[in-house]
Amino acid sequence: MTHEFIIIMVETSHPGNLGAAARAMKNMGIKKLRLVRCVNHQDSEAYSRSSGAEDVLYQATCHNTLKDAIQDCHHVIATSGRRRTQKNPPTYCATRLPSLLKNTSNQQKIALVFGNEQNGLDNDSIQLAHWQISVPTNPEFKSLNVASCVQLICFLCKGNRLEMPSNESDSTVKQPTIDQLDSLINTVSAHAFQKGHDKAQHDVHKLRQLLFRMNPNSDEVNFLHGIIRRLIKSTIQ
Repeated sequence: MTHEFIIIMVETSHPGNLGAAARAMKNMGIKKLRLVRCVNHQDSEAYSRSSGAEDVLYQATCHNTLKDAIQDCHHVIATSGRRRTQKNPPTYCATRLPSLLKNTSNQQKIALVFGNEQNGLDNDSIQLAHWQISVPTNPEFKSLNVASCVQLICFLCKGNRLEMPSNESDSTVKQPTIDQLDSLINTVSAHAFQKGHDKAQHDVHKLRQLLFRMNPNSDEVNFLHGIIRRLIKSTIQ
């Protein structure tokens, strides 16, 4: 079973970059594109730069937030050129991506997230990811076009047509979607975290990264969520 990759572009400001990214995706056999607060992807320049990948742009979906765009995904990979805070997920060089994916079992949908041309992804976006991937560049000239980055990451993900590990004992195990994990996190947050915004957000980020490291399957997340809801109900009664 192969991974299903979804490209998510956040706040892309130039339509040409959307078209070039769509072309890069189709080159590597990836056709699902999701856009978060991007420039108009149906602009004539976007279609012109897509060079035959107009179908990728036509079928792209638009979302108001990154959280909305990743809800049905099982694994989220953020691309960023530099580490921003100590709360970020584990950071790996892009050259390690093939081996990381090969050892990631039963991930049905993997989101590859790219930030805008000027500032990349912000801290909040990166903290939604399981991993952060960094492309090594010339330290004296770190600027990397977002469409070029999409091409490189897509190649690393799909260039060798990576297969899922053939472990039959794991074949029926399903990974939780981001929506399942967020539901659990929201329940805990509503009843266990301090109400102050900064502290609550910090605790949410810590819990999310803890769950990512634990790597529970879908049934385990539902089981844990059920226990927590029952405990909450017993304390209220």
